Amino acid sequence: CACYPGSFRGRHARHVDNDSEWLHRTITAILYLNEGWGKQNGGEFRLFTAEPDSTSAALDVLPVRNRMILFWATEDCPHEVLHCNRDRFAVSLIYVDGRRSVRDPCGRGRARVSRELIPTLPLTRDAAIRRCVDSEQEALELIAEAQAAQGLTA
Repeated sequence: CACYPGSFRGRHARHVDNDSEWLHRTITAILYLNEGWGKQNGGEFRLFTAEPDSTSAALDVLPVRNRMILFWATEDCPHEVLHCNRDRFAVSLIYVDGRRSVRDPCGRGRARVSRELIPTLPLTRDAAIRRCVDSEQEALELIAEAQAAQGLTA
C-alpha cells in the first residue's frame, strides 16, 4: 500500500518498475482507493511516451477510487506520480517472472523469490516454486531455501 501525503505535496519521480537486472518484474497493477478525487487534487499517474528520456506525456490518469490500471513494468513504460495536495492512497501489485528471476546468473533473484514469493491461487507456494525450475531436485533445493529464509527448517 502506498500513501503520498498531501501535506508534503507527495509525488514519485519518473521511473520504471523493473529497476533491477536480476528481479524480472513484468506487469504492474495499481488499484486506487481515493474517494471523491478530482483534478484539483493533483496526484495523477503520468505515463510517458516510450522514447528514452522523453518528457512527453502519453497519458495522465486520476487516482479515482476503484480505478485499476495495468501496465508493463519495463523500460517502455516510464511513469511518475504528480504532486498531490491531499493524501493519496493506492495498492500496487507487481508481477514477477519467477522462472527468469530464479535463473538469473547473479543469484540475487533466486534468493528474493525464495524469500518473498506469493503464489497466485490456486497454486501453493511449493507448486509455484516447482514452476520456476526444470527438475524436482532443483525444486526441492529452492523449497528448502524458502523454508530457511522463513525460519521453518527443522
